[in-house]
Amino acid sequence: SGLATTTSRAASVTRGDARTDGTARQTGKGNSVASTRGTWPERYEKLERARKIERAQAIQNGEIQDPDKPRALSEAITPVGKCMDMCAEYERVERVVQKDIWAEETDPNTSAYTTLDREPDEARMVKKFRRSAAGIEEQLPSDLRPPLVLQKTCDYLFNEVIGNAIDIAKVHHFVWDRTRAIRNDFSIQQISDADGLRIAIDCYERIARFHILSLHQLALSEPPYDKYDWQQEREQLDRTLLSLVQYYDDSRGKVKLVNEAEFRSYLIIFQLQDPIPDLEDRVQTWSPHIVQHPRVRKALRLYAAACNTKDLQGPLKPGSAHVVAQQDWQRFWNLLHSPRTSYLTACVAEIYFNMIRTMALQGLLRSSNQRSLSGEYTIHEMISILALNDVEELETFCGSFGITLTPETGGERYVDFSGLKGRQTLPNPVTALPKQMKTDLVEAKRFGRSFPAVINRMSVKDAQGAGLLIPGEDDTMGDIVDDGTANARDAEQAEDVNAGDSLFMPETATPQTKRAPQLQGFLNQNAPFASTKAPATEAQVSLFSFGQPATAAPMFGAPSPGSTLFAPKSTDSTTSASKFNFLAPAAKEETSKSAPAPESNGFGFTAVPANLGPAKSAAFGGSSFASSATPATDPKPAESTLFAGNNGASTQSQSAPSFS
Repeated sequence: SGLATTTSRAASVTRGDARTDGTARQTGKGNSVASTRGTWPERYEKLERARKIERAQAIQNGEIQDPDKPRALSEAITPVGKCMDMCAEYERVERVVQKDIWAEETDPNTSAYTTLDREPDEARMVKKFRRSAAGIEEQLPSDLRPPLVLQKTCDYLFNEVIGNAIDIAKVHHFVWDRTRAIRNDFSIQQISDADGLRIAIDCYERIARFHILSLHQLALSEPPYDKYDWQQEREQLDRTLLSLVQYYDDSRGKVKLVNEAEFRSYLIIFQLQDPIPDLEDRVQTWSPHIVQHPRVRKALRLYAAACNTKDLQGPLKPGSAHVVAQQDWQRFWNLLHSPRTSYLTACVAEIYFNMIRTMALQGLLRSSNQRSLSGEYTIHEMISILALNDVEELETFCGSFGITLTPETGGERYVDFSGLKGRQTLPNPVTALPKQMKTDLVEAKRFGRSFPAVINRMSVKDAQGAGLLIPGEDDTMGDIVDDGTANARDAEQAEDVNAGDSLFMPETATPQTKRAPQLQGFLNQNAPFASTKAPATEAQVSLFSFGQPATAAPMFGAPSPGSTLFAPKSTDSTTSASKFNFLAPAAKEETSKSAPAPESNGFGFTAVPANLGPAKSAAFGGSSFASSATPATDPKPAESTLFAGNNGASTQSQSAPSFS
């Protein structure tokens, strides 16, 4: 099990043991040769005496704070690290004496009965995370590692420890603890120079990818090892991302932030169940080139498709339903199936898969009575609808809501909703659902890349060139393209043909023509919600329109075809476009004129063909998300908005993927 290799205990050291001479093996991997000689206790006594002298000298030189002389916050001293090893010699010797050697810090070439009976290898030892607490002295400059050493430590942890591990669960707890110590060293030193910021950002980005990867890989039915806790993993990821965003803001104009869009896209997905829906305010503070980046645009579409009305939101109590919720589970799955959705993006989205599955079950329950649903969906179709791995997971997930599977009688098995007779909403789960479940849909996007390749953001092509593809797992790669190629195609082809879905108002104003003003409100019975704005032509409708209806026959009342939720005041002159429309799509594809127009149901949704299984009965009354009313050959659904959103599954262009 993972416990044997992640425990922090060490075998007892007795007189006569080979390790009591204090001459631990030095493999040359990371740390320098010991400066002291003798047995471990003798070395510890020497280093303890030298440490007292060093602390007094550091206080005298103003390198650290004098604990006996309080200072104002404005006079606080920022220490500068001087330790050139992954772990300071004092800590190495101290932990050997205190029997606090981890299995990853022992020499694997020495013979021993157990892993913990091996000799400690000082070259493999990495600084351990220690919480600040009362009574613990401030760290000395010789305890803190400068940015270059911290980067070297990250290289060792991700490339050597994880790269050589049989299973990431075997070394996860060790790497998890040591990366916390790395972040702590960065935080204490308050790096502000350009070179240091560049290194700090690189380390934080890789640490964040490690946590995202771990959340997916360790989301198993049974805990991968005794000390693993999903909530703590998520907490450390949140803290890492928070610090990383602060580094982005502090470094703007100093260093080139090549991966900012990647992590901004993760933050968008993490907003899915945020109780305060302030995503619009956040995105509008980002740079235009970040908002226009294909990764961010993809994340916004995933967010829009996954938003639901069940989770009440808002800063005030009681909360209210999300005003732009699409609840389009089928489009969410289709976006994830897209070859341009990266592996780590899918790993982040996997955290919310159970929310999407619950949304899908709720839609199926309300689409028809329980009698018709009981023999409507086979177990294989339901596995596809819920993006589960096998029948066992389906039985567990559905069973938590009182939904069962028909008995095995030699024929096809079906999902039985009869246990929910008379209900229009799903009950609360009888058994707690896991926070996350490792899904084949997500894992397929790794395409055989090793974990170090994923953490270091290597595409499949780069990993193949570096020899970091796992043999036997890369036989289904198909065409290999790098991130730059895929991102360029994303921008040129407007990968999501349903690009009309946006959370925000377009900055570019549509040209307006002269017309006689109309009465607004209920005084004009022909147009109860009409504005004085002239109707917009089809060419004037922006692909990123926040409040525009999907068709000429909207849901409520009958707003004029060109009206928006926040319609501008009428003007006699043509309104000029703004300098930059930061949410306009990077490129448009012309709609085929010969394509049949999609049908609209009673809720303003647009029915389009689905890619997940055969068409079924309507999930929300008017028409199904997988409605058969629209021919399967329809090349492109109509443009729509989030208020009159396209709840159809967008058809994805099956071009070469971006495996990043």
